[in-house]
Amino acid sequence: MTTRTPSDALLLDAIGNRFVAVAKTPADPRDAARAMCEAHDADGLLAVTVPERAHAIDVGLWNRDGSDGEMSGNGARCASLFAQRALGVEPDVHDEIDVRMPAGSVRVRGRVASDEPRLAVTLGPVTLGRESRDEHGQRTFEAHTGNPHLIMLVPSVRALQETDVESLGAHAQRGFQQSGGVNAHWVAIESRTCVRLRTFERGVGVTPSCGSGSAAAFATLRAHGLIDAQCRVVQAGGALDVRASRRGFVEIESPVRIVTR
Repeated sequence: MTTRTPSDALLLDAIGNRFVAVAKTPADPRDAARAMCEAHDADGLLAVTVPERAHAIDVGLWNRDGSDGEMSGNGARCASLFAQRALGVEPDVHDEIDVRMPAGSVRVRGRVASDEPRLAVTLGPVTLGRESRDEHGQRTFEAHTGNPHLIMLVPSVRALQETDVESLGAHAQRGFQQSGGVNAHWVAIESRTCVRLRTFERGVGVTPSCGSGSAAAFATLRAHGLIDAQCRVVQAGGALDVRASRRGFVEIESPVRIVTR
């Protein structure tokens, strides 16, 4: 394997979820994340390094506000694109790269032969938590994919469009301050094979998409018999193809691209 070091950071995009990727952890990654995300209008900073083990990368993750990230499905796929294009990392015989993130390792599948390669990542096992209902009967579910999620089920696509995600997402953080916040999602079911999702990510705010949140919403709805084993999750930034993998695991897939060099 030939490892190359890029002279500059790259801005990468996975259905609207944008990350700045660098090949060396900055001296102060929290300050760097705030500055670089502000400069590039990105959601997070990825520090991608190549370990001794083959077909693998280690990824540091920081949110837009400088807080530590744990897991990101879109971030893992962007990191794989960066590693293949900028660092010369080769996938294994199954076209997979082992991506070690702060919350654990995930497998990203796909080679970057085109300008917008389709990359898939398997997340999990997804842990499902408690269900509750508010005074209006709205169902809320807790889930964990290496990072925490709240899934709010809304009755229609119109209700989803009218939801004030920014204020409700900020309010949801108050109940999770001791654990560093929560990724809050509102989901409406169009059919058994298509749902729509809106997201407020901790440390970022409203984002065009969320990979781990899509996996959490899919696993939650699937566990309650509301959707099929393969489903499209439509978000402001685009659509993710989501499918059940081995027991407790979820695979998400979509195009990923380099925005700027």
